[in-house]
Amino acid sequence: MGEEAVLEERVIGKHIVRFTAPDHFHIQFIDDVSVAELSALGDFFKLAKKVYLLVDASRMGAMSAEAKLVKKIPISAGSAVYGASTKARVALSILNKVYMMVNLGKEVPLAFFDNEMEARTWLEDVRAKAKAK
Repeated sequence: MGEEAVLEERVIGKHIVRFTAPDHFHIQFIDDVSVAELSALGDFFKLAKKVYLLVDASRMGAMSAEAKLVKKIPISAGSAVYGASTKARVALSILNKVYMMVNLGKEVPLAFFDNEMEARTWLEDVRAKAKAK
């Protein structure tokens, strides 16, 4: 049996998260993101050994984050964000830096895009390069 795409969807607060096996999560942030919601996302990410994130931030509000909570979220192998406002880009960039610091400096590939197609293309390239190693 090969790699089958198993899809699971969860609603966490107002946010919608879809998991496609073996390692792809598509998150649609809707409104503010609380510490409890970040924790629930971290628990959901444990479905995969590696985590690749495609993030729709077009309707994202403010994001709460605490360094001790960020450490509980599995390290992403790559995150592609599209539709983010300048404010959301700053918040996600800061969260990514905190994430790196609490995870002993492990770099997390993060890129921002104007649309979903560009984000998907970049993320697939990151995944392909990781598989080739």
